[in-house]
Parts: sequence; C-alpha cells; structure tokens
Amino acid sequence: MALTVEDIRVFCKDIPELNILLEGETQSSDDLITRAIRLTVSDFNSYPPATQFSAEDFPSESTMLFGVQHYLALAEAERQLRNQVNFAAQGVNAGIDDKHPQYLQLAATYRQLFLDKTREHKVFLNMQQAWGEVYSPYVGINEHHFQN
Repeated sequence: MALTVEDIRVFCKDIPELNILLEGETQSSDDLITRAIRLTVSDFNSYPPATQFSAEDFPSESTMLFGVQHYLALAEAERQLRNQVNFAAQGVNAGIDDKHPQYLQLAATYRQLFLDKTREHKVFLNMQQAWGEVYSPYVGINEHHFQN
C-alpha cells in the first residue's frame, strides 16, 4: 500500500484544526508533499544497490515517511531563513520565522532515520538476491549419518 499525501499530513499533524498559528491552513501544500515523495523515491533508488521502485510500489512506508519528512523540514527551513525577522519593542524580543536552526536539526534527524531504514532494506535486498541455489557437498548429510 502506497503512502498518501493524507497519511503524511496525519503523521506530521499538518491538519487545519491543529494549525492555530497558520489560521487553519496546512503548512505544506499537496504539491510540495508530492515533490518530497518523488525526491525520496529517487534517493532510495539511487542508494546502492540501485533499484527501480515507484511511489506506488515503494517497499517501506516508514522509510518513505522519514524521507518525505526530511524534505518537508528542509523546505520549511529554507522558507524560515528567507522570511526571518527579529524585533524588539518595549523590552520584548520577538521573532517571525526564526526557527531555521530547529528545522535544519529536524531535517537532519529525519535524514538519518531515512538513511538507517534505507540501509536496512538495501542489505535485506542484497541478502535476498544472494540466497539462491549454491551447491554444497554436505547437502545430503543429515544427523543420522553422524550417529554411532
């Protein structure tokens, strides 16, 4: 089963009723999430050994989720940096879009989770391809032959 845009929204709680400061809007557009899915599939496929999965037949929902979250956090970090404003008024310091470092840290965390899951799956694929028919002269020996 392929991970949907709605699945990703639910996981990261990017739903209008929870986005009070965004006035009930979503943080990430459907287009951005779709692009993040495409980039995640590309990253996974290019990690050795090369594979040719699509978003529809992607082998691991958690790997996909971590990769998409990585790209969404990077995109938000970029937006935050571009729009950052800090100001002080009457002894009160405040900032708008001043969470660039936090989003970069979040992106790095999701990237590491994505890479860990990708490595696990690629090792599995490698082992699965390695197991086949290998001749062994011991194939016919069973425990009966070793009894006195």
